[in-house]
Amino acid sequence: MVRVKVASILVEQLHEGADGEHAFDARRYLALAEALSDAPGRPGLVLMHGVSGTGKTWVSERLLASLPAVRLRSDRERKRLFGVTADEHRPSAPSAGIYSAGASEKTYETLVRHSATGLRAGFHMLVDATFLRRAQRLRFERLADEFGAGWVILDCSAPEATLRARVRQRLEDGADLSDAGLEVLDYQLSNTDALLADERSRTIPVRSDQPVDPERLAQAVRDLASG
Repeated sequence: MVRVKVASILVEQLHEGADGEHAFDARRYLALAEALSDAPGRPGLVLMHGVSGTGKTWVSERLLASLPAVRLRSDRERKRLFGVTADEHRPSAPSAGIYSAGASEKTYETLVRHSATGLRAGFHMLVDATFLRRAQRLRFERLADEFGAGWVILDCSAPEATLRARVRQRLEDGADLSDAGLEVLDYQLSNTDALLADERSRTIPVRSDQPVDPERLAQAVRDLASG
């Protein structure tokens, strides 16, 4: 609702018509607020899964309004925890700096805490993180069980050449929250815990190098989360 108000003020200040950019934003945010206020009684927990460059954030952005859900991004929460602004970049080697094992543990603890708050309020929660370790996923799966929520894993993937091109381009643009470079990608590709059978039964594969239908994907999430 705050975003609705800001967009509406900009419409007035800039004398925009009903088809203007900020008028569109105001309608979009209002629709999302209405949808969230009517959140179903049984919430769902959606875990994005995949190495850097697999399109987790891109997919989750398109899923938000169709589900709808409250999204948490590990990149944003990590930077908040360590006093790094959203537009500040601190690329580092894998398992170093704010990407050390200890820093990652604190980041996932924060994501768990925020997810619990949302689930308690009855909202669908969408967590945008790599979730490459079984232990990380297990904490959220147990959290969903604790709140009687259905949980789903969206397993994002793309050809390795595409991953490398995306990561390089993202770093060149400097507009994304993520600081993961090719060294991080290489580390992730060789240090990933495979999804177990119980997880695969609750997993929806998403090829981000192919067209994604947000409405169809949202319905698949709802169906699996309620099953």
